[in-house]
Amino acid sequence: MNYLKKITEDQSTKETAEKLIKQISTRETSVRTTFALTKDGEAALAWIIEHYKKNIRSVIDSLCAQLQNTLSNVNETPLGNTIIELAKETPKSSDGKIRRSMVLSKKSLNILNDVAKKYQVPRDALLDKGFYLVMKLLENSSEIRLDKHRKALSMINKLWADAEIVEKKLKEFLDEDDPVLCGLGFAITHLMRTSTAIEQEQKDGASIDPDKI
Repeated sequence: MNYLKKITEDQSTKETAEKLIKQISTRETSVRTTFALTKDGEAALAWIIEHYKKNIRSVIDSLCAQLQNTLSNVNETPLGNTIIELAKETPKSSDGKIRRSMVLSKKSLNILNDVAKKYQVPRDALLDKGFYLVMKLLENSSEIRLDKHRKALSMINKLWADAEIVEKKLKEFLDEDDPVLCGLGFAITHLMRTSTAIEQEQKDGASIDPDKI
């Protein structure tokens, strides 16, 4: 597990971890196949989906993009190499594993098969360890994000309070339907929603959906 410890403690990797699960193009043909996951792998996948609102295919395609770089020896990534090394340590026995039917792109399935063949590792272990590794990276990244947003919350709340003071003063000489007041009202509402979203994020750890602010 030295590979896991090394990559999860790397500061640059922590700060960019959330980029690993960005949506990959969905124009590729989809296929459905069954994978055997350990309890840790299954729990990690559930955690990623819950906290980052990504579908399973998106998560798998992102992982496979990292593995493809390692496979082609172009732009090799620590993540791809670490997934392979962790997969090598996985017992091939299916005892205690959970069989899970998943949808992924045909391209990703081919990448998994090619990596498994080249490095002599179980195909399913690549996904299993990939899910677990990404969860660990995102947990660290989440701590950084939450800390930054915690600091931002106090600044936003101050701005919100100041805006309400200005609004109150403006109402002393502007009509209720004055566009200046209306514009400021929209800004205050946006600040309130942003503050509420950050507070909710601090409670449950789930990333903020910008469309809901």
